[in-house]
Amino acid sequence: MTVSDILEKYCCTRMEGFLHALFFLIIPLYVTSTARCTATATAGIKQAASDRSALLSFKSLVDDDPFGALSSWNNGSLHYCRWRGVSCSRRHHDRVTALNLTSLGRAGFVSPSIANLTFLQRIDLSNNMLDGSIPEEVGSLRRLRYLNLSVNSLRGTIPSSLSNCSNLQILGLANNKLNGEIPPTLSRLSGLQELRLSWNMLQGTIPDSLGNLSSLLVLSVSILILKQVI
Repeated sequence: MTVSDILEKYCCTRMEGFLHALFFLIIPLYVTSTARCTATATAGIKQAASDRSALLSFKSLVDDDPFGALSSWNNGSLHYCRWRGVSCSRRHHDRVTALNLTSLGRAGFVSPSIANLTFLQRIDLSNNMLDGSIPEEVGSLRRLRYLNLSVNSLRGTIPSSLSNCSNLQILGLANNKLNGEIPPTLSRLSGLQELRLSWNMLQGTIPDSLGNLSSLLVLSVSILILKQVI
């Protein structure tokens, strides 16, 4: 056997060993990567189904829709991101980021299922005829920046859970039938710029802690003063 043959055999042996090792290195990485992609896709499908279900649940508590604004909200072929008043994220596909259903004459209730739209940044349901209370569950929307429920017929107290919406900048609850006291916990909303609570039936005093809201530019509050009859 010549030197050339020996070198060729040596090189072939080393190459086979290298390819063998490379094979057992790549296969696990490929399997792991494929599994992750599959898991991500599955999670995305589940999240999309959750957003769609939440929107349909929201619609189910609408008693009257005089302008047919929610007529596109159904189980048809139209993707829910194209339903009227619904906006979705460009980065996180199929995740609802905004509901803009202002001035549509809608009557009914605000569904607690709105809290399942976890990517919501903006909710505008102002100037309708919504009744009932503001769901405590709204407080779980950590991405929410804008919440406007003004000019409706909402009752009950202002949920203290709203203080958990740590990114909230605009909170409009004016012109409703809300009662009780202003939750002092609203002072936790460090980025709050507008707080509109006037024309309700709120009682008590304006919490001193609201003075700590350094970003606050607009504060509109009216307090109902009850006189004791002797």
